[in-house]
Amino acid sequence: MENISVSVRVRPLNKQEQSDGFAWKIEKNSLCQVDPKTKELERARDAKYALDHVFGPQQSTREIYEVTTQGLIRKLVNGFNSTVFAYGQTSSGKTHTMRGTPDQPGIIPMAVQEVFTIIEALQDREFLLRVSYMELYNEDINDLLAPENIKLPIHESKENGVYVAGLREDIVISPEQVLELIQQGEANRHIGATKMNEGSSRSHTVFRMVIESRAIDSAVEEPSANPDAGAILVSTLTLVDLAGSERVAKTGAEGIRMKEGTAINKSLLTLGNVINKLSDGAAVAGGHIPYRDSKLTRILQPSLGGNAKTAIICNMTPAAYHVEESHSTLRFACRAKRVVNNAVVNEVLSDAAVLKRQANEIAELRKALASAGNADVEEQISHLRAQLLRSEQDNELMRIKLEQETAEREKAQKQVEMAKKIMFEKQQEQAKEEGGRKNNRRETWCPGRSGWAPPLAEGGSRKRPLQTMDLVDEDTTSRSMMLSVLEEEEESDEPPAKVKRPSDVEMEDTSAEPGESDSPVPQLPPSVHVRKSSVASGRGNSELVEMLQSRVRELESEAEATKQELANSAQRLQEQDETLRAAGTQVQELTSIRAELSSSVEQLTADKEKLVPQLEQARWQNRQLEKRLEDMAAAKQAAEEVRPAANGL
Repeated sequence: MENISVSVRVRPLNKQEQSDGFAWKIEKNSLCQVDPKTKELERARDAKYALDHVFGPQQSTREIYEVTTQGLIRKLVNGFNSTVFAYGQTSSGKTHTMRGTPDQPGIIPMAVQEVFTIIEALQDREFLLRVSYMELYNEDINDLLAPENIKLPIHESKENGVYVAGLREDIVISPEQVLELIQQGEANRHIGATKMNEGSSRSHTVFRMVIESRAIDSAVEEPSANPDAGAILVSTLTLVDLAGSERVAKTGAEGIRMKEGTAINKSLLTLGNVINKLSDGAAVAGGHIPYRDSKLTRILQPSLGGNAKTAIICNMTPAAYHVEESHSTLRFACRAKRVVNNAVVNEVLSDAAVLKRQANEIAELRKALASAGNADVEEQISHLRAQLLRSEQDNELMRIKLEQETAEREKAQKQVEMAKKIMFEKQQEQAKEEGGRKNNRRETWCPGRSGWAPPLAEGGSRKRPLQTMDLVDEDTTSRSMMLSVLEEEEESDEPPAKVKRPSDVEMEDTSAEPGESDSPVPQLPPSVHVRKSSVASGRGNSELVEMLQSRVRELESEAEATKQELANSAQRLQEQDETLRAAGTQVQELTSIRAELSSSVEQLTADKEKLVPQLEQARWQNRQLEKRLEDMAAAKQAAEEVRPAANGL
């Protein structure tokens, strides 16, 4: 990321401006307006313009080229796009700066000569150069090398970016050939006379040179000798001579000259708007940049905030008569100075180039390891990989054992739950059977009461009734107590007390003596008197209860043993967990080492995937170049065949 380089060149006063005087003061790399007569600062215009470079009337074009353009040409050969264009009002010296004269060449001839000088010094690379020359006249693109190609369209593609379709490109092999093509194009350029300039440019011209280069395979003996072996560098040099902004009141333009001036001012206004947006940071904030409002800004889009190193030379006249136009030019220069470009090396890699680059990187890594005294690193890595594999196998065995123990534990738990369920179901069935017998038992009753109640005592207080005992109790303890009572009654010879019916009570009431009714014998409740047939049933129930109790004790002992086994398994699992944690720590260390080793391979793979589109573009360009070379060879052969015939004539 770097800012555009902006310089200002102040031309000398011409004959028409001698009377106005020099209205500007140059102080190193800054300018300020002064009174032409007193040379004092203008209070109304005390603004001071600070730029990268300011060149006065005494400095030559050669000095300007060395400061502003020579460094860009060297970057151009190394794969960076470079752009230089002149900006300013009409008759400010833009064409003189870019084209120059035969005695004092301008930026374009010196840049072309510099390119070939650098190429000749590089013996380990081969180059292919193509040039094109076009003009923008009344917002139409015309080919200056092929005048029949007019009103050419602008296209854009992912591979080539912004380009002019149908534009002629010539392959060149010498600076003289390039300058000859430029001279041919200048003859087709639109030039007209105005009051301010007899040879005023009526169109913008754009000269482009595309440089492709790659390393010569025969010069590379070792893979590490050249890291860019096999890579194709593609860079573009763009040199623009803009037409100057003008006022009709000063130029006196009429008719077609006025139409030309309107188109020139419109395109320069769009260029100023683009510079304003870029200087305000609209591109960074995602705002709209009006590149498409003019074909000039559309062609210069890569050079304005894009992938290029750009230098702007603003030309101005120091005459007081044009001070307003000079202020406008300087404001444009200050805004352009804040524009930031992102220039990168334009490199196209083939499959062979990618493999060579990866081999170079691997060789460099091996050398770095050997120089650091870590020659046995690969052996250590292999040992760590084997250790990691063994650890993974041990972890898998531990996991299988843990799953087996968990399954056994769940199986034992299910058995205990099943046994409890069976015991509970049997108890419920027994309770239902005994409940049915209780419901079928005959009920006894006494007259005058709904149930049995003891008679009143002598003091008139009611005695506390005896508690009933229920044989059909689900509690095992109550059942055993009732069985013991029944066994005692069976062993005694006395018959059980008979329960009187209501008819028997009436008979006793009529035949009893008067004294006997005062002390009645209390009767037991009906629930105590049970027939002997129920004793056998009680004994069967006791045997079932004892059997169930023994089964419960067995299940409890099995559950206790299962609990003990589970506790032992938990202890073993805890020990295995600690072992696994230690192994996991070691595995993490080994994984980090493995990730570091594979990161470089993944990076190289990602780079290779990114370079696939560029590879396709390089292949297409190679096919085009081969076709052109074949055409040139055929033309050369035809010329050689014609030459002997001409000599014979």
